[in-house]
Amino acid sequence: MDYALIEDRSYLKILNISALAFVFFPLLGILLPFIFWVMKRDKIKDTDYTGKKILNFQITWCFLVFAYYAIFILMMVVHSDLTVKIFSALTLHSPLGPVLFILALDLINAIYIIFNEVLIYRGKQVFYKPAIRFLK
Repeated sequence: MDYALIEDRSYLKILNISALAFVFFPLLGILLPFIFWVMKRDKIKDTDYTGKKILNFQITWCFLVFAYYAIFILMMVVHSDLTVKIFSALTLHSPLGPVLFILALDLINAIYIIFNEVLIYRGKQVFYKPAIRFLK
């Protein structure tokens, strides 16, 4: 079936760079690549593989961000000696800790996207790890 697929690296680059939409809202980093993946996964070579890798990574990343927020909020609600220690560690002993942590996650995500953009440009397969395999 691969013989019917056309090769279009520019579309793969658009698919990959669409994940940067997470900057505006974390779920957009999943939604836009998903739309691009669904539109051409059966028509352009490597779109199915690349789209799945991007989506798995972005879903994992969103899960990590939302889990951090959930734990952070839970620690604010539940007060005990243990939660105070965990809360202190989660905030990196600073009021700006949560913001710095999320910014660090955003920076790592952006670096992965840019790195994979270079891989696509060179004609190689994307590398998005670690990622939970939601789409197989």
